[in-house]
Amino acid sequence: VVRGLAKFGAYFQASWLATMLRDQGLAIILFAISGRGALGAFDQARRLLVIVTLVFESAWRVGLPGLARMMEAGAAPKMLLERGLGLAGVAMAFPVVALVATCEWLVPLLLGSGWDETAQLIPWVGAAIMITIPIATIISTLLWAQDEPKKVFVMGLPALVATLVVGAVAMTRYEAVGAGIGLVAGGVVFVASAVGMARDVFGPSAIPRFAGPLLAATGGSLAGWGVAFELQPGPFVGTIVSGLVGVAALL
Repeated sequence: VVRGLAKFGAYFQASWLATMLRDQGLAIILFAISGRGALGAFDQARRLLVIVTLVFESAWRVGLPGLARMMEAGAAPKMLLERGLGLAGVAMAFPVVALVATCEWLVPLLLGSGWDETAQLIPWVGAAIMITIPIATIISTLLWAQDEPKKVFVMGLPALVATLVVGAVAMTRYEAVGAGIGLVAGGVVFVASAVGMARDVFGPSAIPRFAGPLLAATGGSLAGWGVAFELQPGPFVGTIVSGLVGVAALL
């Protein structure tokens, strides 16, 4: 009994360690290539998006016991995956769109001048979060509840490599923005890996449920950001107008 629990725990912790390695590795590479100014801009962009990730970290912690109990009570894993992806995608879309749509004005409003690189980073980091976290939250939780921790660990390894390699290459030209590009590349690779794992365990038709929220978030972000770019009002008015337009387009 203990051997089985230890094996599950080892893969469970290894998945989180891989995520930490990705984040810290990307920061170290960015500092080595582009310097501390670029690292500061990247860290500030991620801090502005921390409210989004905190909500989903809480969902992650209650998701494993909750979904495991639902499956034990007879709920079909495929149904939980489809409904979970739809709900998580919509829940993630609203704060991401609000931040991406307003970043051109929100950053100088909150931080003052001199943080242009942070504003340029937010769309990339927001895109990576929108692509990765809903799928990671639902699929990882369901695989853990199915006693498949090794698949969750393996699922994240290609994304780890893609993030660091693409990020390092992009940093040589785009500096801090290159780290955001690396995160988006890693997110795309992660989705591809997750689709393979979900197809094997839950069937082939589960992932398209996430496409609607993802496309809506993309459209809303572009609409709000485009309005902010074209109108060029003051920071306060620009934040309100671009945020309202982005959320309205998302709806």
